[in-house]
Amino acid sequence: MPRPPTASSRRATSTSPTFPTSQIKDAISSYGQSDDGYTISSGKGVSLGAKPATYYICCNTKDQYTDANGNKVDNPMKDVNLRRAVSLAINRQAICDSLFDGTRSPADNIVPPSIDGYEAGAWEYSKYDKDAGRRPARQVLSQGRLGLPRPQALALL
Repeated sequence: MPRPPTASSRRATSTSPTFPTSQIKDAISSYGQSDDGYTISSGKGVSLGAKPATYYICCNTKDQYTDANGNKVDNPMKDVNLRRAVSLAINRQAICDSLFDGTRSPADNIVPPSIDGYEAGAWEYSKYDKDAGRRPARQVLSQGRLGLPRPQALALL
């Protein structure tokens, strides 16, 4: 009988097979879930224990970029206030709930909770507060110095 998979959104370093995080419920239904999150036993083959990992969204912060027409344009993401506003508009709990089927917690520090040096809430812009992010985003986008057509808008998809 093949070994049951373990949840992972990246390549596993162990010998256990992995499955996409979108299939967690199906895997638990098929293989059962580990009692402690780490120990795999008969009928309890899916381990969802805490992993020392943090996932990131990166922004191109160069002064300019080349658009689809080959034109050099100013990059709005070079402005730290806009990046902070975007960060405040990201609902990290919704990402954990939808992409990781509720098996992970939103990051609020560059250091994961299971690692020495972790401090809860260390990064003030990791909280979800889209209203707090609107004012700085509007300021940056309304300045018209970004080389973008006006009016400007920013949407997170």
